[in-house]
Amino acid sequence: MAWAVLWVAQGLLDEPQKPADTEQLLRAIADRRLRHRVRRLLADAHPAERWEQWLASRAGRRRLWVHPGVLNRLAADERLRPGGGFAAAAQGVGIAASQPRRFYIDAELLDAVLVDYHAQDDPEGPVELMVIPSGVPDGVRIPAGRPVPVAVALADLLESNDARERHAAAERLEKLRLAGPA
Repeated sequence: MAWAVLWVAQGLLDEPQKPADTEQLLRAIADRRLRHRVRRLLADAHPAERWEQWLASRAGRRRLWVHPGVLNRLAADERLRPGGGFAAAAQGVGIAASQPRRFYIDAELLDAVLVDYHAQDDPEGPVELMVIPSGVPDGVRIPAGRPVPVAVALADLLESNDARERHAAAERLEKLRLAGPA
């Protein structure tokens, strides 16, 4: 559900001057019941600040410790998708971000990545893996090897400890809500 909403939201964000035809984006969702639920959610979307709760099911979180010397290799790993502030900054959201620390990964690749980087679960670890459930349809699954789309990065920023990042995300998502289906 969360990925279908993000996929439609991304379509609306892609052309801010000329919002995409929401119904056309919705028709691309094959499951009729899912399409109906997404249409209803977007029509009655919460204010952007509440989207964090709404999109929480997009991925499971794993906070990890990895050796600082492998962070550059981790950022370049084709199995991962950098997210958070790094992805938002890369797509012109207007925030500053350093090296990526949040990555999205397909559930079926998680164990191999943990082994390859000798990663250890650590609630205070510097790296966060967002594990995409295996049930996410290919049509809405984000491609690996590059930063996540801006809609996903904005969802990440809503969870940030930085008030400026949360504000930037809420502002962009509020415009999306106002441009969405009536």
